[in-house]
Amino acid sequence: MNFLTDITGSASFLFKSALRMLTGSDKSCPNCDSKKYRIVTKKYFIIHLYRCKRCKLMYRVPKQDPKENRKFYQNKYIEPLATELPNEEEIKELKRTKFRSSKKDFKKYIDVIKKRKKTGKLLDFGANWGNGVWQFRDAGYDAEGYEISKPRAKYGENNLDVKISTVIGSILNRKNHYDIIHTSHVLEHLTTINRYFRLFNQILKKGGLLFIYVPDCNGMENKKTAAKKKNYAFGKNHNFALDTQFLKKNLQETGFDVISAGKGTTNSELCVIAQKK
Repeated sequence: MNFLTDITGSASFLFKSALRMLTGSDKSCPNCDSKKYRIVTKKYFIIHLYRCKRCKLMYRVPKQDPKENRKFYQNKYIEPLATELPNEEEIKELKRTKFRSSKKDFKKYIDVIKKRKKTGKLLDFGANWGNGVWQFRDAGYDAEGYEISKPRAKYGENNLDVKISTVIGSILNRKNHYDIIHTSHVLEHLTTINRYFRLFNQILKKGGLLFIYVPDCNGMENKKTAAKKKNYAFGKNHNFALDTQFLKKNLQETGFDVISAGKGTTNSELCVIAQKK
C-alpha cells in the first residue's frame, strides 16, 4: 500500500512541477530572497537545482510552498526508515534492546555528542516518532523533541513516553535554554534555512552545540559527481541540496562558530558541528 501511495505521490509531484514550470515558477532564493542565481543541474527535464549567488544555497525549482510542505509531512511523506511505525511487539523489543543494532540505533550520533558534551538539555529537532529522544534520554541527556508530523509525535509520546512538541512557537521563547541541538536529515526537508539557524542560536545557551547531519551534496557543480548524487540530493522529498560551503557561511552569519565539517556516519552523509558564539 505504501509503495502504491509513493508511486502516486511521485507522479503527482512531477505533474505539479511541470505545470508550475510551464506557468512560470518563482526562482528566487527561498532562504534570502535573492534573484541572483544559476542552474547547477536538473533531472526528469523539469526539476532543476539552482545555486543562490548571495547565500550559496542550492535549492529545488519549482519550490515547495510552506503550507503544502507542512501538510505533506503529516501523512503523505513516505520513507520506510522514517515513517514506518513499529507495532506493539516491535516497540517492546526495541526498548528491551535499547534500539541496539536496529535501523534506528542512534549510538553513532550519541558517541559524537558524548565526545564534546556528556550531559545537558538536548533538543532533537525533527524527532520523528521519538526514537532518538528516547535513546538520548537513556544516554543521560535531558532530552525532548520537535517534530512537524503530529501523528508520529503522538506515537512517540504514547509508546515511548517522550516529550515531543509539534508547535514551533512552543520553543521560540526558550532563550538560552538548551545545551545541545541535534538535527539529523531534517534541514533538507524545510522550506527555508536561516530562520531556523537564528532560532537555534536563540534557544541555545552561550557555548551551546549544534550537531547537523544532512545528505552530502558537496561537488554538485561537477557533472560526474552530480550524476552520482542527484538521485538523493534533491527531488520530491528534498527541497535543498546542502553542502559545506552553504552551511559554513550561513552558520557563521547567524551567530555560530563552525567547529568541524566532514563525513558523517556514512559516506553519503555530511556532519557539521557548530557552537554558539
